[in-house]
Amino acid sequence: MHALSQEYQGLESVHPAPTFKKHTFLSPSQELIDAFRPTLPHLQTIYSRELAISTCREIGKPLDIVTWRFDKEELAVLKVMFNKDRETGPRLTIQDCLTAHILTLLNRCLDKPIKRVTSVASYRALDAPFNHPNVAGNQYYMVRMFYSAPISAGTSTANIAGIIRDSIIKHRDLDYVANWLAVCGHLMLVAQSAGQTYFFAGEEDALLVNSMAYIDWTSVHFGFPHSARFFRPSPPPYRRNHLMIFPANPVCGEDGKWVCGDGALDVMLTVPKSCKGQVVDILREGISSVISREP
Repeated sequence: MHALSQEYQGLESVHPAPTFKKHTFLSPSQELIDAFRPTLPHLQTIYSRELAISTCREIGKPLDIVTWRFDKEELAVLKVMFNKDRETGPRLTIQDCLTAHILTLLNRCLDKPIKRVTSVASYRALDAPFNHPNVAGNQYYMVRMFYSAPISAGTSTANIAGIIRDSIIKHRDLDYVANWLAVCGHLMLVAQSAGQTYFFAGEEDALLVNSMAYIDWTSVHFGFPHSARFFRPSPPPYRRNHLMIFPANPVCGEDGKWVCGDGALDVMLTVPKSCKGQVVDILREGISSVISREP
């Protein structure tokens, strides 16, 4: 997209030309499939297409989507507060802190607390023989992380953010990523060959995180650097506890002038309709107010 934007403006792209090469993995052994299947929650069950569609309709009935914007200052406060007591390990990112904050917020509203996080992680920057950094397509895998106690039992939000960061780093191991991709491709091919499809409705006790927070979409502006907006897909309406994070779009003020996102992040989150109002009320309190109530 960036190369296309530059071409449209008659400019030379600052990025290398995209490639359409795709690495071919060897067929995984049954032992490897059994070991990695639990790390692929979205491929646990396959359905006929007709059944998948009807199931989507039923599961989505009690769910709704919350949208919210966190400004740059709020996110900076969150990062400072959560990093101040982290004595070892790498510094927490804004992504780590915001995910933990949303998880804590949800656990104040849901009947069944969230105990696990599944993050969609990019491997584009990994130096690996199976990786083509400029490939024109998604390069992601999933990292599943666990923590031992729900929020109500005393696990602090800062500690959860630390577990998220440590888990992502641990699962950047090249062998792990290669094996995950091999098993994922195999299971998807099995479903397709059988004329079936995979369907993932989310898990009651897990938060699925899909973040594009560090993708600089606003640099793809086709000559309109301050007003180009990206209309992003919302989480599937049938998938519970699904968190999506994007760089904030610019907004047009009442005076007709465009104001850029300036480091803000837009959040979309699927929640039960029964607690949507409570979630929004807590978001309105602001980050500092919510954190100050932790034990």
